Amino acid sequence: EEDLPPVNEPQSVHSSITLAQNQASKADLDHVALTQPREWHGTLHREPADTFWGGYASSLADPDGHVWEIAWNPFFILDDSGIPRPN
Repeated sequence: EEDLPPVNEPQSVHSSITLAQNQASKADLDHVALTQPREWHGTLHREPADTFWGGYASSLADPDGHVWEIAWNPFFILDDSGIPRPN
């Protein structure tokens, strides 16, 4: 098995953009944040945590150095297909 960098290993990543992905729940966000970096051979930059605005977020970088913000927003409800719906 190929050696992967440990999750949360400090690395310098420079990205001119940040990609964002909304999740339907905190549990969905935890799943993405804690499995995708290893599957992508990327790096978890920020552990999932509550935000000051009432949401929950994490960030990770893919192998090309693109930073992804993964977020759950309690004020932005997604339907079962991932489409935003009015509150």
